[in-house]
Amino acid sequence: GAPREPVQYILGEWPFYNLERLKIRPPTLIPRPETEELVEMVLRDAAAAPARFLEVGPGSGAISLALLREWPNTRATAVDLCAHAVELSRENGVLTGLS
Repeated sequence: GAPREPVQYILGEWPFYNLERLKIRPPTLIPRPETEELVEMVLRDAAAAPARFLEVGPGSGAISLALLREWPNTRATAVDLCAHAVELSRENGVLTGLS
C-alpha cells in the first residue's frame, strides 16, 4: 500500500497549545497532546514566571514558544544537536513573533 504520512507533515503546520500554528516537518517529531499537558503542568506548578529557562532537544520549539507566550518577560534558550531542529525552532520563533 501507499506510505502513510501524518496530516501534520502533509499540511506542514499545526496548532499547538496557545500557538495558532507551528511549522512541522520531518524528521522533527510532531508535538503530541501529552506535550500540551506538559506545558499546562509547568504553567500550573511554577510559583512565578522564571527570568529564564533552558530547553534541551526542542524539536519544533513548541514547548519553549508556548511557555514564552504565557511568560512574555521570560527569556528562553533552546539547544539541540540536530541542525534541522535548531532551524525549525528558529523559524517557529519568527512565525509566532516570539524569537
